[in-house]
Amino acid sequence: GAPEVGGLGRTDVKVLGTAPQTSELCRLHPSAAFPSHAPDSALQSPMYATAYELEIWKRSEEDKFRVYLSEQEADLRERLEDEYSQRELARANDFRQTQLELRAVEAKVRRKLQELQHREVALAAEEARVAALRDEIKGRTDMAIQGHEDAARRRVTEAHHALELARSRNTHLEERVQELESDLGLARQRLFDLETELEGSKLKLQNSPLMQMQLELQATQLQLREQQGRTEGIAESREHFRRKVEELCGRLASAPVVPTASSAVSSARLPPPPQRQPPPRQPE
Repeated sequence: GAPEVGGLGRTDVKVLGTAPQTSELCRLHPSAAFPSHAPDSALQSPMYATAYELEIWKRSEEDKFRVYLSEQEADLRERLEDEYSQRELARANDFRQTQLELRAVEAKVRRKLQELQHREVALAAEEARVAALRDEIKGRTDMAIQGHEDAARRRVTEAHHALELARSRNTHLEERVQELESDLGLARQRLFDLETELEGSKLKLQNSPLMQMQLELQATQLQLREQQGRTEGIAESREHFRRKVEELCGRLASAPVVPTASSAVSSARLPPPPQRQPPPRQPE
């Protein structure tokens, strides 16, 4: 009652199960699969024939598989060799391309380095020039500042000197004004005296001849006119001196830079006062 597998019984299955071992023995030694001392009845049995056919089929299949494996191996080796050669070519191309790029980058870096070196040299020269120019400008600036300071001190000294001269000139003008005022007082006294004399002359004319009276009257009028002219000249000179002194003081107070002593003295120079003239002689 054992079931059949592919048209074979249990015994055939057992023989098939031992077929790899028998095939291995037959591969090692062909006589091992078919011993010479086997009985004829066993060699002529159906199971033995089946095993023999199976062994032959297995050998043929193994040979076919080995041939297939050899072909597959040769095909795979050829494809691998082609792929390897293509990869080697691609890698060589990549290496050459990378080498060219590296050479280009190296040349570019060298150019940049040379440019940087030239720029560094130019920058060093420019820094040296700027340092020299800065020192020169600093020296000129110090000299200019020193010159301006000296000029300012000189101007201040000249201003003080001009102020002293102006003060002395003002004092002299004040003294001159006082003298002119005293002269004016004398002139007024002389005018009063002349008026008194005129009054006396008028009284005398009443008792003197007409010609003598006219002459004395003319002389008196002439003296009176001269004295009035002198009085007006003294007043104008006093007013002129006062305006000049006020103008000089205003210039000294408002000017930021006082002119030199010579210019201050020349600007403050006033016209000479009118000289006193002797009174005209009275006609005899």
